[in-house]
Amino acid sequence: MCPTPSCATSSRLTRSASGGCAERAARLAGRWPRLAEQPGLGRLFGVLADWHEADFERLVAALAWLEAHPASGLYLRQLPIAGLDSKWLEQRTGVVMELLALLRGAVPQCDFFEACGLRRAPHRLRMAVLCPVLRRALGGLRDVEAPVPELAALGLRPRALLVVENLASGLALPDLEGAVVFMRLGHAAGTLAALPWLQGVPAFHWGDIDTHGLAILERARRALPGLRSLLMDEATLLAYRPLWGEEPQQHPGTTLDALTADERRLFEDLRGGRWGPQVRLEQERLPWDAALAAIGAALADAARRTDLEGAGTSN
Repeated sequence: MCPTPSCATSSRLTRSASGGCAERAARLAGRWPRLAEQPGLGRLFGVLADWHEADFERLVAALAWLEAHPASGLYLRQLPIAGLDSKWLEQRTGVVMELLALLRGAVPQCDFFEACGLRRAPHRLRMAVLCPVLRRALGGLRDVEAPVPELAALGLRPRALLVVENLASGLALPDLEGAVVFMRLGHAAGTLAALPWLQGVPAFHWGDIDTHGLAILERARRALPGLRSLLMDEATLLAYRPLWGEEPQQHPGTTLDALTADERRLFEDLRGGRWGPQVRLEQERLPWDAALAAIGAALADAARRTDLEGAGTSN
């Protein structure tokens, strides 16, 4: 007697599996016969065999729901799947994407949210409005965190921008006329390009003196070409030698074209161990009065330049 198509495919899949995986392979093929015809499924057998039964059941439930709702537009935490939490799914995105692609007969995607038809949580930026006058446009709010599109729509008109790598250092800044500060951007510093009201504003970046800090500076400058660095030079590094620490892992990049010649030389010297292995000077280690003095001088100089340019234009 010839087996039915679903039985035949299940049989082939089961024969190709081994050990504890055979029963699970048969269950997958029984639920989705198309899986048995996909050559890419074999490499997942070892992974699935090691999963606890509860995790395997969660996987089946997730696949079933995502297959039935390929474009739900829900956030990850909104998925109405019994026994499934977002952290569980976040730790298994690769397996889920690969199995979904096999179910659909498609090439696996690199973006989990696109593959699952889910809505990505919007990227949020943290900003402090240091100028009391600018705060009036926000109902007096000083510390603001919001999605990039909402911040882009604010239409603020600052006279100076600070980009500060460390959150605590940014929050500790006093009121400064005409200024706003963005904090803890990390390697997402390029998102500043999406805020039209920052274009052309005198901008300064203060971060850690280490390879990652300089790489973040380089990315921020690509978004804001006129961006100048503060307290991120060799002189500052050497002046505070007793405060040095160790960078756990150095940045792998070698092409940082948006750095100035001096900044690039500093990056290369840090990478090359000129002053010792993996040297770093974290910005929060600097004496606060020295940091405030440097920030104040930079903003005052920027204000003078702006005033001179305005006077030249009016003439």
